[in-house]
Amino acid sequence: MKEIIEQSERDNRKNMHIGNFRRKIDVASEFVKLANGDELAASTLAENKQYKQACYFIIQSMEKNIRATIFTRVNPNLEYFRVRNRTHSLDSAVEFLIDIVSTDKIIKESVSKQLKSYVLGNTQYNRL
Repeated sequence: MKEIIEQSERDNRKNMHIGNFRRKIDVASEFVKLANGDELAASTLAENKQYKQACYFIIQSMEKNIRATIFTRVNPNLEYFRVRNRTHSLDSAVEFLIDIVSTDKIIKESVSKQLKSYVLGNTQYNRL
């Protein structure tokens, strides 16, 4: 895993593409744009007392922001990272982020505990 991440960081500095599209694209920025749109939708829905739907969109925004963070650290051109990022689960996005933060087991455990306890509040978002 460490070698894949190091190679990804080197490759990430080159032109990026997704699938067959071969053009300069900043995948992380695209995820941020999508996340911002979802957050705006959540706010609009909440203002109109559509709380269930607002929760859905805010969770989608959280997931996309995590994926944006992931793609600032890894190369989206590598199939391994694209496959790992294909889920539509906030929990799996968090786990993937923790996997790429460090190759050190102790650091991973510490980051995982801090994220789950202090940021996410031990909530299982796939059960909402």
